[in-house]
Amino acid sequence: MLGRGDLIVCIGGGHFGTLAASLSRDSGAVTLVIDPDAGCKASEEADIVIEDLEEVDMGLRGKVQLVLADGTLLIRDIFLARRPDILVPAAPGHLIAKAAVSILSERGLLTRPYVAGFDIVKERLGDDVILTSDRENGVIVASHMEGDGICIPECCQPPVCPVTGKRKDVPMHKMLEGAMEGICDRSYVFHSILLGSAGGVGGIIGADVAAFLDEIESIGPGETLSLATSCSCHGVVNLIDIYSKK
Repeated sequence: MLGRGDLIVCIGGGHFGTLAASLSRDSGAVTLVIDPDAGCKASEEADIVIEDLEEVDMGLRGKVQLVLADGTLLIRDIFLARRPDILVPAAPGHLIAKAAVSILSERGLLTRPYVAGFDIVKERLGDDVILTSDRENGVIVASHMEGDGICIPECCQPPVCPVTGKRKDVPMHKMLEGAMEGICDRSYVFHSILLGSAGGVGGIIGADVAAFLDEIESIGPGETLSLATSCSCHGVVNLIDIYSKK
């Protein structure tokens, strides 16, 4: 999946961000890790540590550049500098939702959980796959794995789960797409794909994120928004109601 010269951006320098960065570097890609902590795990893999996105060499292949910053707040700036081929969401929380709320806030728009939509999505998904149901914040975490299950390292997400032995008749990203259909004015499911044949870590296609960033500029008060990021096994959904101070 990774190609020489591709731009891979990892938001978060913990375990998964570090694994993604290592795979990216070894493939000869241009690799950025963005994390505010100079002592994050990815710092051990970093060839260059910088404090400003403007210092990044967008053509530097085969090395890991660690940017000490909050990647959630830099999403638009990253895409303006150069559209990543793969964006790896490896920081706590739902990256796309947090970035969307930040961008809408910059435009003077407020957000709150879209509770009516949340209730419908929850009912459509069913209790069998829901791990977390946070109605107060409009967040659902779903998985084909039971709550106390642990994925094996470098899992390639086969049709039959190697931990539970259960068959996944419908991939999670497809389940979320169906559960969210027709609920909000705008709905987006970002499919996380495996970065390498060995599995273990995934990312979302940069072109899909770029299209969303273009569209979010036209979202206005009174609209509702559903956002999901999901691989074949696990996913997270945010249901958002947008309004203004006026």
